[in-house]
Amino acid sequence: ILRYAINLVCSMGADGGHRFYPESLATVDPRLEQIAIPTKIFWGGEDQILPVDNAHRLAKRLPDSQLQIFEGAGHYCYQDAHEAFAQMVIDWVNQQTDGAPQQ
Repeated sequence: ILRYAINLVCSMGADGGHRFYPESLATVDPRLEQIAIPTKIFWGGEDQILPVDNAHRLAKRLPDSQLQIFEGAGHYCYQDAHEAFAQMVIDWVNQQTDGAPQQ
């Protein structure tokens, strides 16, 4: 997963991949309700780019999702609340792997 994430971020370019957002949104949005895997949604409570009400709407549309709002954090909540974000990731991974068969 880490290699995938690194490759994805590196392939986005200087603009962080924002140039692809409108096209990808048109493709993904109609299919959100079909996502049938556990999904963790995280959002900054003070996000000025994508207000937090978007997070609540997204969570309602994803059938197996959990929403975490980082109060006091902005759009880059993973930086603004980096310690809490890291703990959220650890907890989420542990939650998803509890009882999973070991390979």
